[in-house]
Amino acid sequence: MRKLVAMGVALVISGGVMWAYTPASFSYNEGQVDQLIAQAVDITVDVHQMLESSPEKGMNLLGGTSSLAFASDQGSIIGAFLLCTFLGGLGIHRLYLASGPAVFIFYLLTGGGCGLLVMIDWWVLLFELVQAESGSMTSRYYGCTKLILPACD
Repeated sequence: MRKLVAMGVALVISGGVMWAYTPASFSYNEGQVDQLIAQAVDITVDVHQMLESSPEKGMNLLGGTSSLAFASDQGSIIGAFLLCTFLGGLGIHRLYLASGPAVFIFYLLTGGGCGLLVMIDWWVLLFELVQAESGSMTSRYYGCTKLILPACD
């Protein structure tokens, strides 16, 4: 009974707080908004044109060359590592590395081999990322159709 009363009180309080901050209670100065818009700088960037200008090295948004660029036809080490870190159990990193549909489906159905294969892939990609030379950021495991990445060495 106490829990029910506590939940009711919490609902009443949260409803009152939400009622106090309605859109009508906020105001803005249209002159200041127009002034900010007039001072705004257009920073649109044609990324497609930038990548075409230097396909093997890539370019960053500031106009310089990027050391972590990737080749357009192969997966980068850092991209595979990040995908493995955040979406490893779904096997997205293996799709990114063009491992084939069978490996992806196995990862998807088993949660990355109950996490074991994801953990192996994560360590392998981490070591590859640490040992990579600055000019070579494409993964040597690109196109590996074996279930365990180190088996492709």
